[in-house]
Amino acid sequence: MLVILPLYSDKVCRNPRRCKGCCKEARVSLSEVEEAVSRGYSGQTSRDPSVAWLYVEKYTLLTLSKTVITHNNRFKVTHNGHRTWNLVITDVQEKDKGAYMCQINTSPMKYQVGYLDVVVPPSIKEEETSSDTDIKEGSDVSLFCAAKGIPEPTLQWRREDDAEIVIDQFKTNMVKGAWLNISKVSRLHMAPYLCIASNNVPPSVSRRIKLDVHFAPMVWITDQLLGQSVGSSVRLACNLECHPRGLAYWTRNGEIISNGSAGGRFLDEIHSLGPYKHIMYLEACTTAIRNILPEDFGEYHCVAKNPLGETEGTIKVYEVPAVQTTTTPKPVPPRETRPPRTKSKSKTTPKERTRKQNPGVFDPETIANEMFPPNDRVLSGYNVSPVGTTCKPSFMLVLAMLGAIFL
Repeated sequence: MLVILPLYSDKVCRNPRRCKGCCKEARVSLSEVEEAVSRGYSGQTSRDPSVAWLYVEKYTLLTLSKTVITHNNRFKVTHNGHRTWNLVITDVQEKDKGAYMCQINTSPMKYQVGYLDVVVPPSIKEEETSSDTDIKEGSDVSLFCAAKGIPEPTLQWRREDDAEIVIDQFKTNMVKGAWLNISKVSRLHMAPYLCIASNNVPPSVSRRIKLDVHFAPMVWITDQLLGQSVGSSVRLACNLECHPRGLAYWTRNGEIISNGSAGGRFLDEIHSLGPYKHIMYLEACTTAIRNILPEDFGEYHCVAKNPLGETEGTIKVYEVPAVQTTTTPKPVPPRETRPPRTKSKSKTTPKERTRKQNPGVFDPETIANEMFPPNDRVLSGYNVSPVGTTCKPSFMLVLAMLGAIFL
């Protein structure tokens, strides 16, 4: 990439920061620039004048006309045959920054000055930056990161998994500065951390530092009592948390249970669980017992050990009687049978037929027969004869009253 330095001042610019307005700055990034070019203009004359390029910072003559005066082979001059003279700087370095003057040897002399500002993208100082760190749980830890660049880079810390950083009971996603200080480190701090350096000159860079927290094993068992019957199978599970991992195994009666022991009836497995599998060991140690025999009942111990300690958990397997189930067929309910219908041979009188056809018609004789049966028509010491015969006045009164009610 070519960078043209604009030259516009009629004054010598030895220090552009003090001489504001007399020259213009050009920012050049070392990561992107292959060469920088300063362009000068000779002026309108009939003959080619003598054009010189000077490095104002050290009062050094670089080129004169088409000849390179300096012994630095990174500098050269080009001329297009008209009025343009270019100073070309290849492999731009930080020391090349400063003011450059294009001088035309006319009468009076003319010149222009441009300023080359070289910026450098950030880089990590590996020799000064912390490396991967192992720390015991409960201790204090300090991680340091150093970087260089122009302008000076700013530094910040983040967790690689984007989780929050807990510092003195405060949670944050990012920590600014060269130091990352954590007091009373716990296993929850165990993670890779990124030191990121940036100075607005791409690209930003980062350094990955892994923090390993060492702690003694912990064991917890969900089911400490397991009941099974002879001939069935059972699975024993033991959860472990430790770093470094160390050893994890099962024992019974002081002997280690190996995978495939007891004629292949014992199977021993270890599985990694949870989101911490890359930074700490959280595992399930499982033993499956197939076709339980009477001698398999008893206590089993899950043992975990590493250089910081040892612990174990216990599971007791006891016998329960096998449940015998018998199935009895459901009783079938008998079908309901109805007796055959028989035709009634009884004869009905015209009055009964009338009552069946007109149930709402008032019939004093029917009501009297219902209230006073023919064989028991005794009311207050009087004999009551059937309707149509000579009746006592009291019975006729009852019939009249009943007729009045229903009419």
